Amino acid sequence: MDHPGPWLNQLVDAVADCMTCLDGPNPVQCHYFFNDDEQQEWEVTVFGEPLSFGGRLRSLSYEARYSVDVLSVAALFDKIESCQWQTRSIDSSDELGPHVSCIGEVQGHRVWLRVLSHSPERLRNEDASIHSTE
Repeated sequence: MDHPGPWLNQLVDAVADCMTCLDGPNPVQCHYFFNDDEQQEWEVTVFGEPLSFGGRLRSLSYEARYSVDVLSVAALFDKIESCQWQTRSIDSSDELGPHVSCIGEVQGHRVWLRVLSHSPERLRNEDASIHSTE
């Protein structure tokens, strides 16, 4: 099972509605992966795009600042097992960095949702999103 279906777009839209970009309108993207092990779980990672300066400085970018309504994110789950906040990267190999993490069930699918404070480095130059919303 590698195609999530419309439920995932609905979830990402709902998560985006729980995020407020403090720097003005900014698209929210996500990356997903189906973990086909004993968990049979969708790993869904949501993050904002880096902001770029306009004009001749367009090549300069910075991470947008977000506020996340954590209670509303948790309420998106039909059943929730955990909701945690990781304040810093665990070590130099931790590409997720600071993030909110929720595990549970959404529309009959086991989901591990992460809302990141910034886009993962390896995804910045790829078209890794299944969804982008403003």
